[in-house]
Amino acid sequence: MIGLATNVNDLTPAQTVTQTSVLFYGPNENGASWNWLKPPTVTNNHFGPEISLGQSLVISGTNDLVAQVKYAINGSNLASDWDPDRPTDFLYAYMLARVGTAVSQLQAAYPNRHVFIAGLRHGRAPGMMRG
Repeated sequence: MIGLATNVNDLTPAQTVTQTSVLFYGPNENGASWNWLKPPTVTNNHFGPEISLGQSLVISGTNDLVAQVKYAINGSNLASDWDPDRPTDFLYAYMLARVGTAVSQLQAAYPNRHVFIAGLRHGRAPGMMRG
């Protein structure tokens, strides 16, 4: 979910602070950097569900640090563009490659942590970490 109908100005001050327990690999990252999550997470002052998702996972007590990879394409179709059984030129394949690169960078940046994948089909998804 991209979040094009959102605006950072609609968030409370508490929702706009940097989340130092949530790492974010946003839609404009090039595969070499993770940053602490802070809105906006999409261009033009937009954000998606990542604003509350990571922090909710941390607050639940399951993980002390969560890492999220955002990859969303406006106007795409889940049934065809994201179908994991389609040829490799569809968005699902691109997303897996992006997540793989991001997770490799994350593990390199945090070598003493166990990075594991959660949240999407076949267990392949944005990373979460345990210390």
